[in-house]
Amino acid sequence: MAVALATALWVGLGAQNACAEQVPVVVEVDAQAETLVDERVVRRLIALELADIDVPPSGSATGLFYRVRGTASGGVEIELWEVGNLRGQRLVSRSEGRALAARRVALAAAELARGLRQQRIAERRAQARERARRRARAAERRRKRLEEAFVVRSAAQAARGTELTLFGPSLAMGIGVHGPTRLELGARLLGARDDTGRATLTFYELALGPARRFALTPTLALDVAALGAVSAVHVGGATGVDGIVDQRETWTARAGLAVRLEPRLGRLARLSLGVEAGSLLRAIPATFDSEAVRYRGPYAGVDFGIVITPR
Repeated sequence: MAVALATALWVGLGAQNACAEQVPVVVEVDAQAETLVDERVVRRLIALELADIDVPPSGSATGLFYRVRGTASGGVEIELWEVGNLRGQRLVSRSEGRALAARRVALAAAELARGLRQQRIAERRAQARERARRRARAAERRRKRLEEAFVVRSAAQAARGTELTLFGPSLAMGIGVHGPTRLELGARLLGARDDTGRATLTFYELALGPARRFALTPTLALDVAALGAVSAVHVGGATGVDGIVDQRETWTARAGLAVRLEPRLGRLARLSLGVEAGSLLRAIPATFDSEAVRYRGPYAGVDFGIVITPR
């Protein structure tokens, strides 16, 4: 058996733009196929057929390799290889005349190249869609980071504690620290009435704690916040506080957990509907004439407000 002949042809194969890269094409004709086709005519016709077919280059692919070989049935088979991978094959029926057989081989080579071209175009379109999805996800992450970078929350609150009903406004500012997690600093002014009507209490409060927002849908979020607070308290109507006669100022501390639903109202605003529960960490001892009272224990309440997320 004669040694297989191989030759390299440089055919201008574009990448769908004016700056097309040249992709090398190698055509190998084995000894058995040489008896059926004219090897020089095959190379020349394949070059002519591929001249008008733009096969976009791909990754590590350095060229196209055509193998033309004879079959046991007396026909000719052409295979298209790329970087060691078989990309397609066609069987050319036996023909009278080596020139006609060469023509059919060239047409089969062009068909294989067009098939590879369509595959490359589909791959590039899929890659473009994936890049677009990644850009969209990255843009959404950036949007959420910007949305969490600075938050202003204004709300009205009402709560029920042991022997007390509290109500009043609050204002909080949140600074993003990691993704959707932020640190909130807030101030509250709460008025409270004793169940017996003997006292009115006023809380001047500073609160600090972490918060995190969870996206439920594109227009609805769940916000969870833990907080610790210190309050200066005025106990109106008391004859003494903390065991000191005629004193009405004292302090207390509390810890709580708030859960809020936040439907989006617009690009920069959300509605906030939440519940909060916690406990006073320091009791407030007060005296009313000869009666001693300690305000302490758990509390639970609701809040209603607006959340602004300026860019």
